[in-house]
Amino acid sequence: MSRDAKEILRILNKDALRVETLQEVTSTNELLLVRGEAGEPEGLILTADRQTAGRGRSGRSFFSPDQTGIYTSILLRPRCSMEQIGKLTPLAAVAVCEVLEEIASCPLQIKWVNDIYSRNRKICGILAQAGKTFTDGIPDCVVLGIGIDLFPTNEGLPKEIEEVAGSLWTDEREVRERKEEPFLKEEILGRLWKRFYELYQNPDDPSCVEYYRSRLLWVGQDICAYDGADGSERTAKLLGVDEDYSLILHFEGETAPAAVRNGEIRIRRRL
Repeated sequence: MSRDAKEILRILNKDALRVETLQEVTSTNELLLVRGEAGEPEGLILTADRQTAGRGRSGRSFFSPDQTGIYTSILLRPRCSMEQIGKLTPLAAVAVCEVLEEIASCPLQIKWVNDIYSRNRKICGILAQAGKTFTDGIPDCVVLGIGIDLFPTNEGLPKEIEEVAGSLWTDEREVRERKEEPFLKEEILGRLWKRFYELYQNPDDPSCVEYYRSRLLWVGQDICAYDGADGSERTAKLLGVDEDYSLILHFEGETAPAAVRNGEIRIRRRL
């Protein structure tokens, strides 16, 4: 076991969780899905310095340059309803915000359902993927991946994300000082997965929903909602989320608000 993995495990302090660290992978989610399908028990955490084929929502790529971020996934075997499995992403968003706000001392916001923003820039993406094998309609394994941009990249950002992407630390002096901190990434990883696993074991805690609501981006504002099936666009006012983390929208021209579940739409702020 690497020194980095030992440090993460020391912070985790949970017998149910195991850690493997790698320098470069195609995608931590992709590798863990293969391991999950092969029978790997729940609780394996994989983390890498760089991804060559990082995955984002709706099949989009996730930019994962070397040494500037955290790219990590956990293998889960939840035996619960699909509605409960749908809570994994918002639970992870809460864990990310709690831990990063403590470490970086900066306010963060959640763009429903799976992005974390700082200073109006996306700094983190979260992706849950089910395995191919199901029992009684429930996936035998689910992999939850988290990618966090800690520092600006020297490579420059791809054109398609340069207006959106940012990093947790941006000040030149603070970036330099943070990069020199021993085991900074390990501290974040250990605390993050420890907190997530606590929430995972108690997914119906109402305080978690309230926290998510308190960080929700664009509440009370008009947004553009894109239908996941046909790509059509509608204007709506974003009102919040319900107890299951479904987004509550009041669509233009409708008399009453509607709840929209993850996977049905994607949203952006209306300009």
